[in-house]
Amino acid sequence: GNIPGKVKVRGGEFVLNANLSNELSANFSYTYSSSEDASGLQIRRVPTDLVKLVADYHPESLPFGLFASVNYVGDVFEPPAGPVGPAAPTVCWLAAAEFGR
Repeated sequence: GNIPGKVKVRGGEFVLNANLSNELSANFSYTYSSSEDASGLQIRRVPTDLVKLVADYHPESLPFGLFASVNYVGDVFEPPAGPVGPAAPTVCWLAAAEFGR
């Protein structure tokens, strides 16, 4: 819900995309967010860190591709206790796709 008073939000994001070969690409992103209420505490249930790593294997000589992703959500805060651990477990996705020829 809404938070009474003013909030201060500062943060940034770093993204790196790479074509490691003709058949393999990767993406990495990191986001930092400082979201403080009027008392200077991190806003409840807003994580400070988010990390995502993706790899995509797409061979030109084969009719399929593979995809893997790992997502991490950092610690969340519960005033007045402070950090109470990750907002969610680290999630890993694996997928395959068939390409028509």
